[in-house]
Order: sequence, then structure tokens, then C-alpha cells
Amino acid sequence: MDRSILMVPRISQLAYVGFRVADLNEWRSFGTDLLGLEVASSDGDEDVLRLRMDERAFRIELSRDESESLERVGWEVPLERDFEIILDRLSAYGVKVIEGSADVNSRRHYARTAAFVDPSGIPSEIAYSPIIAAQPYASPRPSDGFVAGELGLGHLFLYVEDVTVATSFYCDVLGFEVTDYIVWPEAGIDAVFLRCNARHHSIALGKGRPDQIGTLEHIMLEARSIDDVGRAMDAVIRAEVPLFSTLGRHINDRMLSFYACAPSGILVEYGCDALQVPNGSSWGVKQYTTGHTWGHNLVGNEVSPLPFRRADQFSDARGRT
Repeated sequence: MDRSILMVPRISQLAYVGFRVADLNEWRSFGTDLLGLEVASSDGDEDVLRLRMDERAFRIELSRDESESLERVGWEVPLERDFEIILDRLSAYGVKVIEGSADVNSRRHYARTAAFVDPSGIPSEIAYSPIIAAQPYASPRPSDGFVAGELGLGHLFLYVEDVTVATSFYCDVLGFEVTDYIVWPEAGIDAVFLRCNARHHSIALGKGRPDQIGTLEHIMLEARSIDDVGRAMDAVIRAEVPLFSTLGRHINDRMLSFYACAPSGILVEYGCDALQVPNGSSWGVKQYTTGHTWGHNLVGNEVSPLPFRRADQFSDARGRT
């Protein structure tokens, strides 16, 4: 590969994520009543539910589909020049890229988008120039809001076949930087944590079993206050939604959080107080042998959701753009 195209331009944030889910009403209740997300316009599509958490038109899009699978991961670039250079990087890496039509761009609420599948089979997009919502975000319950904006919607933990190969792709092609590693054999965790802005990590890549490759382990949303975390945890318990883990603090990003079993078999981490890595800081990459300093105890042997699945693992999966 021509190293001259592997220069400064990079992804700047995790912009949006799309899921195929069977029950939109269940997700509407979970997203608003428990997580404090606001329902956004679906542009008249009754088979779509969009949820927002900041000034963006939406951050999470849920499409009605029985396959219950990861539909897309959207990464934002700050400049059109970055968009073009990353398209060149992807092509040089041998990845097929499909630029979004005017209709697709309109539905994403971006000036330009392009879709590709990463080497682990994760359906991905890059997007340039977001269309900001006309109205400010309004939480449906008392809330101090989310740590989002220029830091993106939060983070994803995804399973890959080869952590080293996946890391090379995300760093060399998309411009991520390694923050740290967790190698924890007792828990079956071999993962790298990558950042594209001041958030400790916007994506974590963990070595998965063959049936896990390209699937989602969890999505994280960061609240601005511990009170919001407590309110969300109370709401989850009141609604009798299963907790996957108790409250705890992670060892690497220092986040105070709990994990809940969302509809469709998705794990949602809801936390606060994560450390940030200032741009240009002399950050030293570390490796940890555990995932937390305290807490995060698993709740009940019966709570063991499958990793969220890829659409191509279903013979009847239907594609959407």
C-alpha cells in the first residue's frame, strides 16, 4: 500500500449506529423511559425508530426486522478532504466502497456518506457534514444529559477474528489510535481499545469465537452525572429489565457503570465519569489483566445474552440502506 495516503486525516467520532430489531415499541419504552433518550423524527417511516441524545438529528436508528442484527456503524469525518482521503485509503486496502445516494444521505442527515464492510464483516459507513436538528435535545425524564457532541454517541465493543489485523485496519486506514489493551484470560478477554477523539475509546475490538466474529458485545452511553446513572439503574430495576452486571468501575477508562440487557439481546453499558485523553497528550499505552477495579459482578446465571448478530448470519435477513 502507498504509505503516502496514510497521513493525518482520520475519523473524528462515532456518529450513529443502526440496528435491525423485531419490536420497535419495546425499544421505544426502553430508550425513553429507562435510558432518557428522545424519540426523533423517522421521516415518516413507520418501520423506523430514531433516538437522539444531543444536537444531532439522531444517534441510534432501529429498523423493524426479525433478523435482530447490527445494520450499520457510522463514523464521522470533520472535513470533506478527510472523507475523500479515507475513501482512497479504503480502496487501497482492497475494501469495496459504495457512496451514498442523495436519498441515503438525506436519511442519514449528512451531506455525504459512503458504506463499506470492514475486514471482520462489520457493516460500516463514513459520513461528512451532519445536518443539525432544528430543536435542542429534550430528555423525556429528569436528566443532566449525555457526554456526546464532538465526542460522539459513546462506544461499541465488537468481536473480531484477529485483534492485530483489525487494529491495523482501524489505525492505518481510519486513523484511530491505540489507548490500551486488556488481556484477561480468566474472563476470555483479549481486547484493544481505540480512540479517535478525547473519549478514552470509541471502539473496542475483542477476539471472538467463530460464531461471534463481526458481532456487537455492547454499546455504551455516557451520562453527565452519577445521578443520571442512578436514575437509569432504578428505572431498569423497576421495569424488571434484567441487569447483566452490578455497578462497577472499569480499570482502564475509569468509567462508573452498570450493564443492562436491552431488547433484542443487546447489552447496554450506562455510565459516567470516564477519563478523557486530551488531543496531543503524551499518553502511554498500557495493558491490563482485569476489566475493573471493583464491582461489575454478573447478575444471575440465567442472564447470558448472545452477542448481537450480523444480518448475514440469517438466511432470511433483508438488507436496508
